[in-house]
Amino acid sequence: MVKDEISSVEMSIYDINSEWYGVPRYNLMENAGANIANFIRSILASENENIKSIAIFCGSGGNGGDGMVVARHLYHQYKVTVFLLGRPERISSKPAQKNWKTLQKLQNLEKRFIFDSQDIEKIKWEKFDLIIDAILGAGLKSEPHDPHATLIEKINERHIEKTKIWSVDLPSGLLVTGKPSQKIIQADIIFALHKPKFGTYNLGKTITLPIGIPLDAIIGSGPGYLQYYKSHGEFSHKGENGTNLLIGGSIYYHGAPVLSALAMLKTNIDLLTIIAPAEITSVIRQSNPEFIVHPYEYPYLCKEIVPEAINLIKNKSSLLLGPGIGDKPEVEEFVQLFINKWIKLTKKPSIVIDADALKFLKPVIGKLRQNIVLTPHAGEFESITGESLAPVKNLEERIVQVSKISRLYPITWLVKGKIDLIASKGKVIQNHTGCSAMTIGGTGDVLAGVTSGLLARYSDCFNSAISGAFWTGLTGEYLFSKNEIFSTLNLIKYLPIVWNELQRFNKEKSNIYMN
Repeated sequence: MVKDEISSVEMSIYDINSEWYGVPRYNLMENAGANIANFIRSILASENENIKSIAIFCGSGGNGGDGMVVARHLYHQYKVTVFLLGRPERISSKPAQKNWKTLQKLQNLEKRFIFDSQDIEKIKWEKFDLIIDAILGAGLKSEPHDPHATLIEKINERHIEKTKIWSVDLPSGLLVTGKPSQKIIQADIIFALHKPKFGTYNLGKTITLPIGIPLDAIIGSGPGYLQYYKSHGEFSHKGENGTNLLIGGSIYYHGAPVLSALAMLKTNIDLLTIIAPAEITSVIRQSNPEFIVHPYEYPYLCKEIVPEAINLIKNKSSLLLGPGIGDKPEVEEFVQLFINKWIKLTKKPSIVIDADALKFLKPVIGKLRQNIVLTPHAGEFESITGESLAPVKNLEERIVQVSKISRLYPITWLVKGKIDLIASKGKVIQNHTGCSAMTIGGTGDVLAGVTSGLLARYSDCFNSAISGAFWTGLTGEYLFSKNEIFSTLNLIKYLPIVWNELQRFNKEKSNIYMN
């Protein structure tokens, strides 16, 4: 049986994207709690269980909020006691805060607090016929600490005494890796929300319940993918936040690498090195003093430059190959020789391949594995794969084609179009951001630079490609709405403004919390 499990990262993305697409997380929490409560009623009715008293243990995160909703839906039918771990002001999830305020108004619902292990010892465990575990959620990265650890032990003791133990979403104590911690709830039933989380199938009977996440939040791009790109740490030093290498330009195309490089800097990387022909390096240097430029004496890339390029890869986080390199035979020779050398490196940066470099990939495409993002439009996609893409109006057919190719060639594909398709290992995400004005020259160079910069900050090719397409397209929409001249330089100028708005949105809506 194929286990249809998802990670806490995916779930957090879906939560935030749901907000973006108009379905607040408060609604998702309400749906989750109501569906669990309804299922609990149906189980108890079908099994003719004589359940009178229920204890619901709620943590301070979103999982605890789900438990609060369960309590509100059950307390009129059963004797329900809600135990909150910690002080109400420490509740970290805004929907959970709102639900706790609601519970405070319910005079006939018993509510108690657990601040330490002594409070756990005071609980009269024998009076409860059913225990609902809503203590810790899917973001647990280390062993539970007290009072959580002691509470888990006590609940497990009741399991030995045959008290029913049911968990909300996952058993408390399951780590984000999908592995159980040393202290984990021994649940009889797990009510998995949306989909089971990694590792839950091994821990008890799992019942999957829908919570109303909109389809667009699952198959579409959105700000949820950007939540993992954090600001520079207080004690971080130069090089820790991304060091990039850009191989681009030729005697006829100096603008493309400049645009990619300027866009790359907007991702807040630390260092950027550019390899380019000596004849255009003065223009590149003048465009921004932050660029570290390595000139070579030839008008185009050629095999003689490969050793220097390979040497400059060392200690780089990400590499962008392609903007403005041209399509001369000597460039083709460089690209294929360079990629073959790159493949053999034991420690190598992730690479974004764009523009003219895509034209030369067909002979080596079968060798590429992971750590690579390709950014073709439909014509380039066909030259690489030999497959002609269906028009965008036949979106479902196009998605099937891209999905198939991403399984055949296990790399990340960012297929550009009116609707971008980002694919990896058969999974396809749609990006609908952008506007008609983005057909001007240079927007693809901007997208490649943004994607490479994000990849240096957070080494996940699929996530970086989705985030790059979403952010760049949304910036295009923002620029278009301002009725300013639509140029690639203006597009680059507004990237930080849109980024800050997206991060503000994520900060308000984020579901990343330590329970």
